[in-house]
Parts: sequence; structure tokens; C-alpha cells
Amino acid sequence: MRKLAILLRAVNVGGTGKLPMQDLRSLCLDAGFSQPKTLLASGNVVVETELAAGKVRRIMEDALETYAGKPVGVFVLDLQAMAEIHACHPFGDHPPSQCGILFVDDLPAASDLQAAKGLKDEVLTAGPSVVYILFPNGMGKSKLVTPGSTSGTMRNLNTVTKLLAMLK
Repeated sequence: MRKLAILLRAVNVGGTGKLPMQDLRSLCLDAGFSQPKTLLASGNVVVETELAAGKVRRIMEDALETYAGKPVGVFVLDLQAMAEIHACHPFGDHPPSQCGILFVDDLPAASDLQAAKGLKDEVLTAGPSVVYILFPNGMGKSKLVTPGSTSGTMRNLNTVTKLLAMLK
């Protein structure tokens, strides 16, 4: 058995995609995963399974679509992937709450990142299957529309650090 982090897109954020974490843990157990542990109320869960990340993703996407009646984006990462994403974070001299990590299926081109709509003082850079974003004035004040954000999911560095610890 190994641990995998499952990150859901647009769950319990801004009044959309309501999913109680108890229901998420139940969905994971019903799908055959062991020891589901949620983090925060924004769709983060770590499970134990023998299945590959891609298979876990498909199972969770199907279960969540049945539950919610619409597709829910899912990202699944193992310890190695999460550790690499954490280690490559380029904004170590800034508070973790100002450092966003956008998990995406397809990395946008560097030129698309630099031409992002609403870009002011934010800094964007591509990493291993993520876009790192520095929000020097806070995420809540930013008007940035990041390429890949419509299908990706954002977590701040604090959350990624906690998920990494849960995977260890």
C-alpha cells in the first residue's frame, strides 16, 4: 500500500461544488481506498491504495460525477511528485500564503503565462506539472486569470506542505 494525495477542483470554494469532507472520505472508502484523511474543507484527501495514480483519478472522477451530477476535476499525486513540486518552489523568501501552486494537466507556454489576463505584480513560472504563482499582495486581491486555471486547481504553499507531510 502507498499513499496518494487527491486534490479536487472547485470544491467548497466561493459557494460552488459543496462536498462535506465526511462525504469525500465515504466516497474514498466506497471506492476501495484505505485510511482516507482530509485536509481543510477544500477537497484534499490522502488515501492508501495499491492502485496507480491514473486509475485512482478515473475512479474518483466517476464517483464524484455520480455524487455531484457533474464532472469534478481530480489531480492525484504520490509522495515523489508532491516532494518534487514542493522542492522546486521558487518563492522561498516570501510567506507561504502568498505562494500559489496551480496543478494542471497541460503546462501553459511561458509566453502565455507572461501574457495572462489581469497580470499586475504577480510572478508566474512553470514547474513540474504545475504553475507557481507569487501573489505579493495576496491571492484575494489579485485579478489574475492564469492560463490553465479553468481546468486546474490551486493550493497555497502551506497546504502543499501539509499534504506532503501527510504523504510521508
